[in-house]
Amino acid sequence: MRRRYQMWFLIGSGIIGMLLYIQSMLLAIGHHAHVSMDVFNHQLDFKFRLDKKPQPVHLTFTPQQDVQRNASTQALTQINDESDIPGNKSTYFIKQRFLKHYERAIESGRVPPQWQKELYQRILSNSPPKTQFYLTHLLMIRVYQSDLAKWTYRELKQWMHYMFMIGIEHIYLCEHKHLGDEDMQTRLSQYIHLGLVTYSEVTTKVAMTAQVECYQKWVLLEGNNSKWMTSVDMDEYPYHLQDKEEGFLKRYLEDVEAKRPDISELLMDNYLMLGQGDRSKNMTIDRIRRCTPKPLNKLVKPLFKPACVRPQIHSGVVKKGRRVPANPSQLRMLHYWGARMQKWGPDTEKILQMTEPFTDMVNDWVDRLRNSLLCFGENDAFSNNTGP
Repeated sequence: MRRRYQMWFLIGSGIIGMLLYIQSMLLAIGHHAHVSMDVFNHQLDFKFRLDKKPQPVHLTFTPQQDVQRNASTQALTQINDESDIPGNKSTYFIKQRFLKHYERAIESGRVPPQWQKELYQRILSNSPPKTQFYLTHLLMIRVYQSDLAKWTYRELKQWMHYMFMIGIEHIYLCEHKHLGDEDMQTRLSQYIHLGLVTYSEVTTKVAMTAQVECYQKWVLLEGNNSKWMTSVDMDEYPYHLQDKEEGFLKRYLEDVEAKRPDISELLMDNYLMLGQGDRSKNMTIDRIRRCTPKPLNKLVKPLFKPACVRPQIHSGVVKKGRRVPANPSQLRMLHYWGARMQKWGPDTEKILQMTEPFTDMVNDWVDRLRNSLLCFGENDAFSNNTGP
């Protein structure tokens, strides 16, 4: 009898041990299933966000419509501030940061400019960056601390947003490293990763030689990808006196092509924006409000077909087609010299006599330029202390 009790005791203990083991296994499997489902849900949300088909791009739409359209995809864009993005070099995270800023702008009641709407749609549809363009820009920059005009990355970003708004689709940029103190490749990292800017360096000591090398290099490498190019500096703003809407520069060229397909280079007259301006204003085009009534010199700047023209700083070498001046009653270049002619001192009687008040640029574009920068998250692109 005693042996029988011992046998049943051993059997009972084994059964209890087995039950405890099965219970622990079930708990582990349940936890694993929960984690796996979380991962699956995250992956599904990620795929939904990037595979989502873009809605048609509209010039105007209400903030409520945009919030509803993005309600199911908000989770993916809950990204921390720029300092939390590892290295700030990942194209993926930079795209998500742009989406975050765009959606926050919509929620706050802002309406992003058309070029940002199109960029937003391309990212949502997981489309590759554009490689074929109608209108692109060539730019060489020199940003250095001893510059008396005090041009910095802030003014560069202001200029870039203006150029994107008027129809420039891509900027091919050379940084002149001989004088440059700032690293523009880092400053412009967001634009590079979003496919808006292609960056290179040029080290030729003579600035004007370096500028020509920069232009000709980009035309050789990328000219076949653009129908038209332009090459104004970051202190030069193309301005149309009648067409005040976004994309005016592209429309102007399309109109020229339709009427005069033989034209391969257009030259914009140089109207100088002069004087110290109002230092309470934190954007260049808002600060300086006096302009020469006529072009002050013959330093024109071009719009050209890269297939037909070899670029120089001002007018290029036309290999095919015709060169004509742009009608200044329609299109001109506003050149923001600021206080350069008065050696960066107070406005002089000479400067006041050779200029007249000009607020059209302020009235037409300042608010839209500020809005573009803020929608893009460029809160540090404004300064009362830098720029001419």
